[in-house]
Amino acid sequence: MTKKYPAKASGTRQKPSKQGKKPAPDQKLTNNIVHVPSDPWQVTFDALKDALCLIDTKEKILKCNKAMSELLNKPMSEIIGKTCRELLHGISVK
Repeated sequence: MTKKYPAKASGTRQKPSKQGKKPAPDQKLTNNIVHVPSDPWQVTFDALKDALCLIDTKEKILKCNKAMSELLNKPMSEIIGKTCRELLHGISVK
């Protein structure tokens, strides 16, 4: 298989950088190894400034972001598993 490199202005071929690609903002590069967060979904979700939560069909909160935790003034561990009615509207679910 032939590798293709971008052409220089003089017509000769240019070799690619040895450094390779830069890691994404939520990744770290250590000794040329890219470390990906264990839950990249949570990292993306927490980057949003709006309070968000993912709920199931029974209105139970499956995941929430940091902004939701700050809005409710509760740790995520106390939010997950509760219903949105309990947390946002103060309505007890029976």
